[in-house]
Amino acid sequence: MTPSLDQWIGLVVHDFSPGGTERIAPRLAGAWSDAGRAVTIFCGDPTGPLVHLVPPGARLVSPARPIRRGPGSRRRLGAWVAGEARAWEIAGLFIPGNFHFPVLEAFGSTAPRPRLVAKVSNALDRPGANPLLRRWSHARMRRRLRHADQVVAMSPALAEEARRLLGGDLPLVVVPEPILEDEDFLPTGARRSGIVAAGRFAPQKNFALAVETTAELPGDERLTILGDGAELASVAARIAELGLADRVLLPGRVIDVRPQFAQAKVFLLSSRYEGYPAVLIEAIAAGCRIVATDCSPAISEIVDDPAVGEVVAGARPAALAAALARQLLLPPPPPETIARITAPHRIGAVAHLYLELLTPA
Repeated sequence: MTPSLDQWIGLVVHDFSPGGTERIAPRLAGAWSDAGRAVTIFCGDPTGPLVHLVPPGARLVSPARPIRRGPGSRRRLGAWVAGEARAWEIAGLFIPGNFHFPVLEAFGSTAPRPRLVAKVSNALDRPGANPLLRRWSHARMRRRLRHADQVVAMSPALAEEARRLLGGDLPLVVVPEPILEDEDFLPTGARRSGIVAAGRFAPQKNFALAVETTAELPGDERLTILGDGAELASVAARIAELGLADRVLLPGRVIDVRPQFAQAKVFLLSSRYEGYPAVLIEAIAAGCRIVATDCSPAISEIVDDPAVGEVVAGARPAALAAALARQLLLPPPPPETIARITAPHRIGAVAHLYLELLTPA
């Protein structure tokens, strides 16, 4: 299928809050625009720290009265987007993640409507979740995704999980995450030391575990956690409680994580659950070794070689500390291993795959 250059395509974001979806969506829009496609970003509230990522070649459309996040806001967003997509004669519409799935219900099965492509962006199973709530959540997701013409999983393992939990009749296809630019990011030759972590300070990321893991490490290795969020104060309090103020650094959110990654020896992922943690690909591209909890079916697909790092079962500080101690003694991953793991995540090829999915037959 050859994408038609004269058909408008679009994508939906609720706003430009910090998050993986909000970072990936504008990146795809920019690549589509660079490829000569006419692109519209439908945004309920065009504010937030990531608004600077909107590419100059894309058209940004927002309601006269912003739709701010809150109870029922995603349904209101869906109703507005459905009307706008028809008015602008959008041929294909990308729904970039689970948070935005309520938008699908606004389209139903009535024509005319754009071709709807929805990406499963977050974990479908979460540790400790109530079994009844899990079944209800999966049923609700199945109901919403029945309106999609194509459902995207970010890796084979995540596609298998989606088939198992949501049903084998989903129109599933695997498309890698467009995490990296097309040009190579070459790790610097500077001496590496220390451990780095990054993300929103939220329960999912479990940065308290990262701090407690540092307390178990022998010596004076430092951990730097990049980011901010609601749990920043509680993590800072835990650092003080353990007497680690000189060993755990909290510099806040940074615009570009690559320089920090390039200086670190090991990246630590302490999450309770993840979908496809793009930050691991960024860290590997920057030459970091990896220590990660087994927080997603995709983790073993990313850390698939001892030359890259290791995955630790469970969430025990002592086990993570032992893994970190081993990885800190090893050299960076070989360049050929870095290239193999990161190549599928370059923006150009992934953007073309999405264009093919979004273009009606």
